[in-house]
Amino acid sequence: MNNLWQKTKQLTQNLAWLLGVAWETDSRLVFWYYLSAIGGGLLMVFSGVVVKMMIDNFNVNMSSGLIFGFIILRFGLPWIENVAYWSINLSVLDYLLRYKLQTKINYIFHQKTVSLDVAYYENDKIQNLLSRVKETMIWSVPDVLRELNYLARSLAIVIISIVLLWSYSWWIPILVLFSTIPRLIANTKIGRALWSMYGSGAPEIRKFWYFSGIMSDPLAVRELKIFQAEKFILEKYKQTQIRLYELSKKPIIKQFKMFLWLPLLETSILILICWIKVPMFFSGIMTVGSMLLLMELLLRLSGTVSSIAHNVAVIVSSDLFVADLREVMTLPALVKDPQNPIKIAVNTSPKIEFDKVVFCYPGSNKKILNKVSFVIQPGENVALVGSNGAGKTTIVKLLCRFYDPTSGKILINGVDIKNIDRKDLYKMMGTLFQEFMKYHFTIRENIALAAENNVDFERMNRAAKMAELSEFINNLPAKYEQILGKEFEDGTELSGGQWQKLAIARAFYEQSPVLILDEPTSAIDAEAEFEIFSNLQKTYLNKTLVFVSHRFSTVRNADKILVVENGRISEQGTHQELLKQNRKYAKMFLVQAKGYES
Repeated sequence: MNNLWQKTKQLTQNLAWLLGVAWETDSRLVFWYYLSAIGGGLLMVFSGVVVKMMIDNFNVNMSSGLIFGFIILRFGLPWIENVAYWSINLSVLDYLLRYKLQTKINYIFHQKTVSLDVAYYENDKIQNLLSRVKETMIWSVPDVLRELNYLARSLAIVIISIVLLWSYSWWIPILVLFSTIPRLIANTKIGRALWSMYGSGAPEIRKFWYFSGIMSDPLAVRELKIFQAEKFILEKYKQTQIRLYELSKKPIIKQFKMFLWLPLLETSILILICWIKVPMFFSGIMTVGSMLLLMELLLRLSGTVSSIAHNVAVIVSSDLFVADLREVMTLPALVKDPQNPIKIAVNTSPKIEFDKVVFCYPGSNKKILNKVSFVIQPGENVALVGSNGAGKTTIVKLLCRFYDPTSGKILINGVDIKNIDRKDLYKMMGTLFQEFMKYHFTIRENIALAAENNVDFERMNRAAKMAELSEFINNLPAKYEQILGKEFEDGTELSGGQWQKLAIARAFYEQSPVLILDEPTSAIDAEAEFEIFSNLQKTYLNKTLVFVSHRFSTVRNADKILVVENGRISEQGTHQELLKQNRKYAKMFLVQAKGYES
């Protein structure tokens, strides 16, 4: 019972939340949407009452005016019901509300996803949740409002039918309602079973879309052709489809078996009720019109309650999609901004200090960083080196405050990073990560990005020049207004190195006091890399540079080199100092140097 109460409570809260979103989207549209549905339902029942009155009262002695009035009512009410519900409600209001709600949901969902902490995107459970929501929110969530519309109309029909049937005998509507309870329970169970299939199938659905993406990705198609792996991927795609079909088939088969006998039960009860009332008809207590109205009301009530059972089942199953969306919308911030942040200077290079920092990723006890301590002085050029998985990128993530340390402190000018507003923190940082975004925008939009409405073209030209991109841009037909990528018309595709140079230009454009580069030149040739870092050293004076790189030709020029090994800083110093120590750094440098010599 408690479980049922909790589910009902959750259902009510989810529906209230969704209706709140719809009301916020367009309150007038929502009001008329449901009012026209209720009005249409009432008019349908009243049409049957008019027929009953006509049968009982039509005779040769009636005035032509009364007959004409009955005729007008008989044809007028269905016409009004047709216009109100079928024309206005379903053809106009439903489309408008659905479109507006889809737009609203799409916006608030992505508004939320761009604000989520990085940790959520590295969590499989949340990835499955986001996958489910993205695949269903545009269609399944608005379907709930449509089903509520059907439900509102059906409830109006049920209520007025109960009132009219009560006048025949109080037990008739109660018996009819009880006869439909099995269908209601069955529909609800089927709805939950279908969602359970979908929920458990989320990893398979992600695989389905992943394989679909691979088979339409130009880079992937090239490799598939060379390695002759088309059949391999197609087979994986096919097997995923089969598994999804098997998951969805079980509740459907169960539903089919159940609904073979439920309608028979309901129809038998309706026949029994009419048979009980037959003696009243033969005794003259009940008129022909009343008997026909009774049969129509019984069919109407039973059929409508059955429709309600279906509506409820769809609402219950679709509500679980609403619950997923609502869960995303209510995901709490993992990295919280301080209530009373301490202001820091955002236009000058700060002193950065890691003080005995320990870090474990959420849900894990493994120490990725273990008592890491180092200091970066204002304007210092610092390189992070080490083997893959040593913890270099994790240091960058903590410095960007994508995560908070498990223990220890990160200080900016002596202030704990947790006490600094992240907006201020990001004002002083320019970043380029190893995996960067290729925006299919214009070059101008790519470089300026957040500064779209206040572009400094002189600074943009300087950033492009520093990134060794000026000549390439000037040779393009539209120059800085050239659309990039093949996603849109007239787009120009770039090479991997050109995309990386563009990302570097974006970081340079910010002119931030602290520039953080994580493997910034992995796709760029050695000559271009040398020029970029030479430009950087000339123009990025008095600013702090923190970079991760495996290329020692770049690393050796750093003011300070931090060697990260098994989550610790095992060595730190200049290039010459570390060579003299003849430890990890010296060995890595000599291995790379021998590669060049050979």
